[in-house]
Amino acid sequence: MFNLMHVPQLANDDKNTGLITGAIEEQMDADRQNTEDIIAAEESNTTTIINNNNENTEKITNGYDNSALNAENDKLNNSLTEYDNAEKQVMDKVNHALDDINFNQSLDNYMQPILLCSTFMQRLYDNSGGFKDVINLTLIVSIASIVIGIYRFKGGD
Repeated sequence: MFNLMHVPQLANDDKNTGLITGAIEEQMDADRQNTEDIIAAEESNTTTIINNNNENTEKITNGYDNSALNAENDKLNNSLTEYDNAEKQVMDKVNHALDDINFNQSLDNYMQPILLCSTFMQRLYDNSGGFKDVINLTLIVSIASIVIGIYRFKGGD
């Protein structure tokens, strides 16, 4: 008798359980479909953003007009080449003139003017007082500059 009373109840419970399970499965399918739609939309948006960034990068990289800058570079290079050629011509003339220096006359002919000038300079130096240090420094710098200049004119580095 117990079974007769509870069998309809069990059948009804089974039916309700089937309905609940079906509703849960339908909700899960709907949620799964929504999740797939969201993922597809995000993937489409990401692809659109990447393509847009690639297009913008292409415009920036290849769309920049640097012809004016290239023209200025060519102009500068031409000017530098002209200056190099002009300097080479001047240096060739100076080196040629330095190479042509020779002492054909006797040493006595050169010593008289040097002796006269050195005697005058020595007297000037002796009478300069505290200004001697400045004269010494100037003389050292002058001699060093002359030596460096001659070395450079002769083709030194």
